[in-house]
Amino acid sequence: MEQELFAYWLYTLRGIGAKKRHELQQIYGNAEQIYYGDKTKLKESPVFSERDKTLLGKPETVKEIKHKMQRMEQRGIRFCSQESEAFPKKLRYIPDPPYALFYRGMLPDTDRPAIAIVGGRNTGYESREIAAGFGRQLAENLFPEDQIKSSDPRILHRLQNRYPVPGNIFSQPSANHRLYR
Repeated sequence: MEQELFAYWLYTLRGIGAKKRHELQQIYGNAEQIYYGDKTKLKESPVFSERDKTLLGKPETVKEIKHKMQRMEQRGIRFCSQESEAFPKKLRYIPDPPYALFYRGMLPDTDRPAIAIVGGRNTGYESREIAAGFGRQLAENLFPEDQIKSSDPRILHRLQNRYPVPGNIFSQPSANHRLYR
């Protein structure tokens, strides 16, 4: 848990994106070492602005970070970083994997095929309709009904019933298993 606390802190720092996080990991190691590490090492790296150095030099207290994580978890949102054993193994080995995931429900079983539909925070109506249609078609054509799981029954209802999509995305699901492995 403590390890994830520092990973959460690092991931949620405004202005510290993937490139800077990677540089920090090269300099310090893991997120906890970045949090407690000697910030004079940042002077040697041209990647960090003065604002970044100030932000990293005066981090929030552990108590403040815990409070933010607890508020998030109370809303049913979980956090998992690459530093965690729970981070999906299949994601670790893709090019440019995400440093962390915010998710609801459960992470997928790594021994089974899985599909994710990922979108932006502020999508329009049409984009949501298309994504829901894809999700419904994928759910209906690739997985037996008893294997479709959702932490929110409303999502499953929408995927199966509410958004009809003409035609099938996959006409022969068994022939398309290689597409999602």
